[in-house]
Amino acid sequence: MAGTFSFGAIFKIGTTTISEITSISAPNLSAETVDVTTHSSPDRYREFIKGLRDGGEISIEGNYTTASASATIIALETNSTQTVTVDYPTSPSVTRFTATVLTTGFTMEAPVDGAIPFSATFKVTGRPTLGQI
Repeated sequence: MAGTFSFGAIFKIGTTTISEITSISAPNLSAETVDVTTHSSPDRYREFIKGLRDGGEISIEGNYTTASASATIIALETNSTQTVTVDYPTSPSVTRFTATVLTTGFTMEAPVDGAIPFSATFKVTGRPTLGQI
């Protein structure tokens, strides 16, 4: 089976769709390991158990417009969490990634020969979900 074309993905902060997005990076979910090796561990190999999980970070890039950046900047200025969703255009349904996040970064550039790009980062807090809608 072939892959899925990503054109048409949608990023929202709360109910506000962030326009002019050119790239969305889903979080790199990970889990820590805890060393539980003892003097009686078999064959002198370390033993581990799974520790705490980390929801990672989400990052977006896009073309600056007042509308595209303002919701992101407002989210950065608040100390409270926000809910973000990423809708991936999978067929026949849409795959939705939902997470509670803290906005942790926002940058803009001003190249002499192009559009004004912006990027933002969001730290996932708690357990994210992935499902079909």
